[in-house]
Amino acid sequence: RAARYYYHMPVGGEVYPARFADHNRMVGVLGALSTGAQTWFGPSPIYAHGIQILPVTPATEDLLKPPSFIAEDLAFLDVVLAHDAAVDDSWSSLVVCERAVLDPERAWKE
Repeated sequence: RAARYYYHMPVGGEVYPARFADHNRMVGVLGALSTGAQTWFGPSPIYAHGIQILPVTPATEDLLKPPSFIAEDLAFLDVVLAHDAAVDDSWSSLVVCERAVLDPERAWKE
């Protein structure tokens, strides 16, 4: 529950201000006095999302829930991937893993 509470930023969430949450949807780095949406891999939001999805295990599905958050997150990530040509398949494949929780058939086709 703590991972969902502190790392996921759903629409209307109460942990982070909307001006931060609306542009990121997931925390990349969380410290005692700071929160960031970037990682060592780069500033693209896909890296923060990918790091929080790894490792992909049977528990990943439970960590990503509720389905409403997954749907919001995938809509956000689809926009990011459409506009960020620097993201390679190793990172975008993690979006496919997340999509498989909601829509296994579409994920399989990707």
